[in-house]
Amino acid sequence: MSNFNVTVQTISIIIVLFFVPAMARWNSSHANSTQYVINWSGYKWYIVHAQSSVPGSNHWNASNVFVDARGRLHLKITRSVTIGEWDCAELFSDSTFFYGTYRWKVQGRLDLLDPNVVLGLFSYSGPSGSNEIDIEVSKWGQPVHHPKHIYYTVYPGNGTAKQRVSLGASLSLNGAYTTHWFTWTPPKVVFGSQHGFQNTPNKLKFLSYETPSNFTEEMPKIANRLHMNLWLYESVPPANRKEVEVIIHEFTYTPH
Repeated sequence: MSNFNVTVQTISIIIVLFFVPAMARWNSSHANSTQYVINWSGYKWYIVHAQSSVPGSNHWNASNVFVDARGRLHLKITRSVTIGEWDCAELFSDSTFFYGTYRWKVQGRLDLLDPNVVLGLFSYSGPSGSNEIDIEVSKWGQPVHHPKHIYYTVYPGNGTAKQRVSLGASLSLNGAYTTHWFTWTPPKVVFGSQHGFQNTPNKLKFLSYETPSNFTEEMPKIANRLHMNLWLYESVPPANRKEVEVIIHEFTYTPH
């Protein structure tokens, strides 16, 4: 890889509490993550530290996940100045979560995220292709003007059942502050995104999605771990060759 100066692009995200071409999955290589532990937002979390691991064949560096003095969680994509490889960030909960509302309050122009970068906020227990509920922001390696930026997706509880249901939509923000959430109940999952920081589901809503009624029998029916990650689609470096940082202020879960 040619030498160049790495600049840093910071995207600040405040989180109160993902269509997935290359799904983020629990992998046996993640077993090493149990040695990297943080306590944040009232829960215990494991930080992934692995080489050439899913999603894609990314490198995951535990140093790219940390909590600052203000209690904010940082996720970073960085480039090693010695070997030129790019490292991503992921953590997952020790606890499992079931029916309830998961809410993120986000600061940052996610509509301007680099085309090769993926931000994932999701619950997952597997096996691959099942028991997963996602909110993802990415252009999946497509040009900057790709029409879809944000995806809500639910994978069936039975991996042999019908395929996932999903909504992909454009994301054009009128400011840096947005709220994103999903509510998981036995018959359905309801997703929403709103301008500004909101604690109620309808104010300034710009996107919503509800799983179809014919998917009810396929709904996930077991508790999942919660994952948060920042990674590179198909392990391709950011098109702008800039490092990326996401700051997550808190996570909240309200059981139903």
